[in-house]
Amino acid sequence: MIEVGQSVVHTDERADCPRVHWVVMTAWSRRARSAGRCSLCCVTALAALLGACGARSGLDSERAPSPEPVVAVPGTAAGTDAPPPEPSWRFLMLDPIPGVGRTEYKALSGDGTVAVGEALFASDAGERVGPIVWTYPEGSRELVPAPEQNAPLVCVSSDGSRRGGMTTARGSYQPYLWRDGDIEFVPIVGSLDAMSDSAQWVVGRYLWVPDYIHAYRWSAATGRVDLGTLPDEPNSSALAVTNDGSVVVGNSGERAFRWTERLGMVELPPPAGKSRAHAVDVSDDGIWVVGRAGTYENDVWSVTLWRDGVPEELPPLVAGSHSEPYAMTNDGSVIVGESGEAVLWSKAHGVQSISQQLSERGVDTAGWTLTRALDVSNDGSVVLGEAERGADSSNESNNERGWWVARL
Repeated sequence: MIEVGQSVVHTDERADCPRVHWVVMTAWSRRARSAGRCSLCCVTALAALLGACGARSGLDSERAPSPEPVVAVPGTAAGTDAPPPEPSWRFLMLDPIPGVGRTEYKALSGDGTVAVGEALFASDAGERVGPIVWTYPEGSRELVPAPEQNAPLVCVSSDGSRRGGMTTARGSYQPYLWRDGDIEFVPIVGSLDAMSDSAQWVVGRYLWVPDYIHAYRWSAATGRVDLGTLPDEPNSSALAVTNDGSVVVGNSGERAFRWTERLGMVELPPPAGKSRAHAVDVSDDGIWVVGRAGTYENDVWSVTLWRDGVPEELPPLVAGSHSEPYAMTNDGSVIVGESGEAVLWSKAHGVQSISQQLSERGVDTAGWTLTRALDVSNDGSVVLGEAERGADSSNESNNERGWWVARL
């Protein structure tokens, strides 16, 4: 069955299977997870300060060595032979909210049933960037209740009941948590770039001193913990955290890091031949870190997977093409991102085109080109992404932009 918006078409196919130049903190960016991709620019944009590079030291002693991750074949539960119940839909474009301006979805719940993001709302009082949520079959809508003023959402828990974002309801940008309709303001002036599944831990960046930002980790019990920076770097950003809050990953300048309470901020080295790297996500055991690596000579990036601090460069869909990851499953077995188009990487199958997978299952994307895969469910079977439709390859801003979810 295929759905576009909320229209249903039956098929016979079966399931086989994420700078301010920080003078002031007045903007925001995507989950952690979208290295270098900015949020809606209708107000002053808070761009992500990314970075990477480094040498491995002391990581092995932090956690017991982990086995190879259990690789989930998309469409099956990790570590089991039994496929899940056949879904009621295979692919759909997320319906726009009537009367709302530009929309951007940023994160998918771990069970694949809820997507969150932001949209531009206009009224007599002016424009604001409000939080939005999509569920099936209800569709897209504004999050209610929500903070006043700008309040984009950037992350969501596995079951969709806990959500995190940033708001200007109290003046400067500060993080907020939404738990089953209850709103909690995090007492920090800065960004929220990721939260643990329980919403106990929040990470992001805050204005340390004028013009400089530092990565932080926050919980109600510990308050804000400044994670510092790598040597000789003035800034840092935290982009992902494990559910127990013990491991945080992110960037300090053009160098990736992995942080723990015992070892502090430790550099993650780029693969051979690369001179910079950015970390964007971490597995829930803290062993696997995914990011991108490149050189200072060009902006062509490659996907990098670190295990216990040792980097491995993953292949692009087309040799020599730009590749970028945005998220991975909790066990590190499936990574989603872009490599000329929306793709996923897995240890079992390498890099795969999502469009091709859908086509092989008889799915017609109705003229939409799937450009990026932004987030993935815990079992690797549901993907959230961005798409374009139009013929202007010289200026993509002239093309129609949309958001999709797919079951693979």
